[in-house]
Amino acid sequence: GMPISSFRLMAPVTCFLTDGLTVPMTIQMMLGKSDLLKKSELRIHILGADSLEETTTRIFVELGRLNPQLKRLDIAMVGPNLPENCSYSYSQFLVPHEAPCHLKGTVDQIIGLYHNCSVARGPIPDLFVAFNPGFHDPSHFVNWLPSLKLLNARTGVPLGITGFNFLEVQNDVKDLKALGFQEKIPPTANPFRSMRPFLDPAREETDFVYVNSAYAILQGSG
Repeated sequence: GMPISSFRLMAPVTCFLTDGLTVPMTIQMMLGKSDLLKKSELRIHILGADSLEETTTRIFVELGRLNPQLKRLDIAMVGPNLPENCSYSYSQFLVPHEAPCHLKGTVDQIIGLYHNCSVARGPIPDLFVAFNPGFHDPSHFVNWLPSLKLLNARTGVPLGITGFNFLEVQNDVKDLKALGFQEKIPPTANPFRSMRPFLDPAREETDFVYVNSAYAILQGSG
C-alpha cells in the first residue's frame, strides 16, 4: 500500500509547533512584505491582543534570532482581554540552555482598547498588526472604529491583518478600504498559519478554520 509519510505521523506535533510559531512568523513575513527587515530598530503595535498573543509572548525572541541586524525591537500588545498589564525584556524569555539573545527592547502587555491607551499617543510604530480581528462583525466593529480611524491617520504605516479563513480577510479588507485604508497586499493565503483545525460554529460541522489562515496588508491614507 501507499507509505505513510513522516509528516502525517507527526501531525499532532506539527499542529502544536505551528500554533506556537504562527504569530512571530506571520509578523516576520509582514515585515518582509513591508520592506522593514533592513531596519536596526523596530516598533510594532499588536491591536486586539488576547490569549493567542499572550501565550506566545516568549516566542518573540525568535524575531531577534531571525534578524541579526535588529538591535532593538519594542512590541506593544494592546487588548481588553489581556490578563494583566506587564512588561518583559527579551532576556527574561530565555531558559538556561538557550544561546543568549542581545536584542534590546521590551514586550509590553496593555489592557484596554488601543485608542484609549497612552501607547497610541506615543512614538508611531513601524508596523501595526491585528490577528484575526473580525472587523466585519458589527458587534466588534463598534469597538474597533475609533482605533481604526487613528490608524488610518498614520499615513503610510502598514497594517497587517489576518483571519480564520480567506473570506474573513476579504470582508475585513472591504471595511478597511471603506474607511480610507489603501490595500498594499490583497487577501492571500498565509504560509505560516497554524495547522491546528477548529470547528467553525457559524458554518457546517465539517468545515474547519485555522488561526491566521489568510492575511492582507494595508496602510493609512490620512
